[in-house]
Order: sequence, then structure tokens, then C-alpha cells
Amino acid sequence: MKKVNDFLGYNFWDDGSGSLANKVLLYRIEHVLTMSQLAEQLSVSCHTIERIEGNRKSVSNSMEEYVFKYLH
Repeated sequence: MKKVNDFLGYNFWDDGSGSLANKVLLYRIEHVLTMSQLAEQLSVSCHTIERIEGNRKSVSNSMEEYVFKYLH
């Protein structure tokens, strides 16, 4: 994905929403990380990252805040 962005000159996957789901995806692309790798860095399950990126409501507010703070 990063190579595609580099080729295009912009981030094709940025939907402009500013949502946590999009921020996590963009972070992974920029740092060339898989969901598993980001999950390991955050000490959370890969399933948690999948749920966040899928914008599912089954993620607690405290987990969302934890991930948001990590990204900033």
C-alpha cells in the first residue's frame, strides 16, 4: 500500500473522515505494518485492530482512547 501511495503521490486510502478506523489504517500504511505487527506494538490482540479498522462498535471507549493516544 505504501508503494502505491508513493507512486500516486498521495494516500489513496485516506478517506478524509478522521475516524479512528482510518487513522489506524493510515498509520499501518505509513509505517509498513501488518495488523499483527501493530497489535504486538500496542500489546492488544490482532482481533482488536481488525475491529477498529472495520469500524465495529464492539471496541470499548477506553481501548479506542488507548489506540488513539498511541497514534499521536
